[in-house]
Amino acid sequence: MPKVMSDSTADKFIFYALFALAASCVHPAIGLLLKFPVIIYLVKRCDMKSLPALLILMLGKGNFRIFGGSAEFALRLGITLTPTSLFVICAFVFAILGVLRSKYDGGSKMFAFFWLLSAIPAFVISFQAKRYGLKGAWSIPIMTFFVPGVYYWGLSMARTYEAGREYFVKRMIVMLTVFEVLYFGQIIYVFSFFHGTLLICLAIYVMTDNRYRWGAARALAPIGVVAALAVLLFARRMQMEAAIAENYSAADIASGDKFGSTFSAMVNMLCVFALVMCRKSLPKGLLRMLPILMVVFNVCLVSFVIVTQSGNKAHDVGFKYETFTERFEMKLFGDRGYVWSMGWDEIKTPPYVFKDMRQVYVYGADGKQGMKLLPHNQFITLLARQGLWLGGVLSIFIIWVWVRACKAMTFCMDDLLISMVFIPVGISIYFIGGLAGQAVVTHNLWAHSTVCLVFPAIIYGHWLDRQRRGPFMPIRNR
Repeated sequence: MPKVMSDSTADKFIFYALFALAASCVHPAIGLLLKFPVIIYLVKRCDMKSLPALLILMLGKGNFRIFGGSAEFALRLGITLTPTSLFVICAFVFAILGVLRSKYDGGSKMFAFFWLLSAIPAFVISFQAKRYGLKGAWSIPIMTFFVPGVYYWGLSMARTYEAGREYFVKRMIVMLTVFEVLYFGQIIYVFSFFHGTLLICLAIYVMTDNRYRWGAARALAPIGVVAALAVLLFARRMQMEAAIAENYSAADIASGDKFGSTFSAMVNMLCVFALVMCRKSLPKGLLRMLPILMVVFNVCLVSFVIVTQSGNKAHDVGFKYETFTERFEMKLFGDRGYVWSMGWDEIKTPPYVFKDMRQVYVYGADGKQGMKLLPHNQFITLLARQGLWLGGVLSIFIIWVWVRACKAMTFCMDDLLISMVFIPVGISIYFIGGLAGQAVVTHNLWAHSTVCLVFPAIIYGHWLDRQRRGPFMPIRNR
């Protein structure tokens, strides 16, 4: 077992991260200068107990709708350098060193070299966009290419899993409780994927012994899911009624997302609920195939919506809906259908490998440059904006990561943190966030990468580590 930091040391980093967050709210540049050295150190330290502090270090004004404003930036070194981008770059460097030192298993090394070849289109596309004078998002292909390094960083961090598991649960309970109280039901992007899991973490820690007894968590989980669903549905209904009462005023509509995406939160919590209740009886083969089945379902869903819409313009998105069903129809066929169709058109438009980013830029009546809406689908986004080479490699990578994680989970069902938090929350984000909603590796990099790359890496790396050191579980459970 590698040496891990003590609880008191890890707590000091949390307090420092809170201090840096407060400083960044005063002035972003001050916050960045305070955050950067600690982010570099914690990535290098590669300790699971550092995850709560890293989560806080990623926070800025852009993560809090209550503060408003865009994502913070203060320094530009060729690309916008934020805490998130610094973390991703550091993880990328860590991954390269690990590959060169043969630190990973054979499959990971093979895919790493395959992934590194995608650097060619990433840099070509970005520098072409820079030459064209495109501002703001010209570096997205490079940053997207860096993101898989987070997975390899998580593989190495998995060796500290057993020593840091209890600390992680305890600190996440404190952090999530504070954020839920202060920002009741609102979107806190870095923490949004944990909606619905707070009570499960609480049950795991408070009502179980060191072996994570199953009964207590199973008893509390359904209560937590039902209560959270009721709160979210009530909040959304109240928001819609307020908008209707104000005749769809722009101010009320603009604040409509402060309770978070009802659909995303519901899928998140229902996924937690389903896996909590079924994890003992779920066929191992089905669990291993779950990521692929989700992709197949996604392809069918997107194809059906695109064909149904057949190039129609978006429906009137004035948010003129009163019922939950009307909102669902508007989001799927009016909102998503339009941007999915646009994304498919971008995929079909040459060039196919080194994409010309000029086609995703639009100009307003005032002549200002902007970008088309994201296709709101991870695979369409990657293929449309990054081309068939880079986009295809990263799409395969995301699926490959989750197939491995689900395979490893079939050997560690008795670990409640993995089976009740990491996997169900991650799968819900993998599906609703990365497939039918926002993008996993091109939107909210730290939040989604944590769930969709770091957590699966911890699961798979922990399983590999236990396999090397001896039987992971008794023969009858394998």
